[in-house]
Amino acid sequence: MASPQTEDGYTRIANELLDHILAFPFTKRQLQVVFALVRKTYGFNKKVDRITNRKLAEMIPVGRSHVSETVAELVAMRVVLKRDTHPIQTLGINKDHSQWRGVPKQDTVPKQDTPRPKTGQQASQNRTHKRQPTKDNQQKTGGRALRRCPTSWEPSEEIRQWGRTLPSIDFDCEIEKLRDHEFAKPRKDWDAVARNWLRRAAEWAKPADEGSRRAQALLRK
Repeated sequence: MASPQTEDGYTRIANELLDHILAFPFTKRQLQVVFALVRKTYGFNKKVDRITNRKLAEMIPVGRSHVSETVAELVAMRVVLKRDTHPIQTLGINKDHSQWRGVPKQDTVPKQDTPRPKTGQQASQNRTHKRQPTKDNQQKTGGRALRRCPTSWEPSEEIRQWGRTLPSIDFDCEIEKLRDHEFAKPRKDWDAVARNWLRRAAEWAKPADEGSRRAQALLRK
C-alpha cells in the first residue's frame, strides 16, 4: 500500500503560481510538461535546472520528440524560460504569470456547403481526397526543415554501438545536441550526419590548439 510522506521529500510551490497553472488553458501534454518541470526545479529547491528532453520524456508518458515540440510551445507562450547552455538546455517556470499568453489560433477557412448527390449517383464522384503532407513528410521533402534533424529519426543500433565506443564523449548528450542543431545547408542522410557529428565530437574532445578548434567548428556548419 502506498503511503507518501512529506518527510521523504516534497515540492514547495507558491499557491498563487499553482492556482494559475491549474486555471490556465493548457493542453494535456503542455500541463504534463509544466508539472514535470515543476518537479525537476521546485522539487529540488531550484528556480531553473539543466534538463534534457529525454529526462522529461522519462517522467511522463510522452515521446521525446513530442516533449521537444511542447517545450518549444511553452517557451513561445512565455510559460517556460529557456537558456541554451552547453551541453544541456536550462529550463524553468516563468513565475511572472502575467506574461503568460496562449498560442494564437490559426486562421481557418469555413467549409462551403456542397449539394447532396442525386439519387442513383455515387457520392464518391463528388468527393476528392487529397493527402495532406505530414510534418515528418515536410521535413523529408526539402526546404528549411531539413536543416534540423527530423523528429522521426532515431539512430540505428549499429550507430549506437559504434558511438558508445568512441572515447571521451557522451553518446546520448551528443545526439540531443545534434537534434537541437540547425545546419547551414539541408541534409538528407541523417545516419551519415550522425556518424560525422559523433566522429568530430570525439576529435573535439582531444587536446587541440586554438587554430585546430576553430577549423573543427567550421566543419559543423
